[in-house]
Amino acid sequence: MQAFLLAWEDGQYASAAKMTTGDPAAVQRSLSTVYRQLNAAEYSMRMGPITQHGDNATAGFFASVDLGRAGLPWTYRGHFALHRTGSTWKVAWSPSVIVPGLQAGQRLAVLTKVPSRAPVLDASGKPLALRSTVYVVGVRPGRLAHPAMTARALARAIRLQADDTENTGPDHRGPSARFLELARLQPAAYDHVRASLAKVPGVIVRRTSLRLFRSIAPVITGAVGTETASVLRLNGVPYQPAPRSACRACNWRSSAP
Repeated sequence: MQAFLLAWEDGQYASAAKMTTGDPAAVQRSLSTVYRQLNAAEYSMRMGPITQHGDNATAGFFASVDLGRAGLPWTYRGHFALHRTGSTWKVAWSPSVIVPGLQAGQRLAVLTKVPSRAPVLDASGKPLALRSTVYVVGVRPGRLAHPAMTARALARAIRLQADDTENTGPDHRGPSARFLELARLQPAAYDHVRASLAKVPGVIVRRTSLRLFRSIAPVITGAVGTETASVLRLNGVPYQPAPRSACRACNWRSSAP
């Protein structure tokens, strides 16, 4: 039923709801909020094939949803059942009319999946950036008796400039039991400050292996250092400390709230 899709696409949700077998108010609410919850910039519908068997029919359609800044455009193929009563056809309403598989009590959500960083390989398939040992220095913010004292002691231990302490100071807004990374040190640097770090109250040091510091082709692979490095401050506003935020985008599925 093209009229239903056009009304939905044009934002005439009340008119679209009247073309269904569902409660008009409930259908109108579902149609008006489903994409708005995803912060979609816009969406469009295109009618697909219709198959009819007496007073029943099945209509297909193609939907395209522009996520705007949230991610890439999302396209999918939907379908809905139609029933004829007298001379009028109506859409048999259920949440799956909006997206196949969507059920009552569920909503659409945008999820983000960030894959592990892939290695940069040479012509023979060997990695150019080799894994090396790194020592991650951090704290559990909620368990610090004197956060400011810890920040100053840590800055002195790893020889930061006085104005770098804002980058390394424990974030009081962090979850109390969650480890908060503050710096990454190469083995040589860690050995040099190991004794000093041991005297900093509340500091935790974790030994791990990452593709960060050693590379046989640094011009190609680039270099990564601790986020507390003074070079970040010199690079300008985008690299200065700011409240942490979460970003969700790109991958779609229907899920419960």
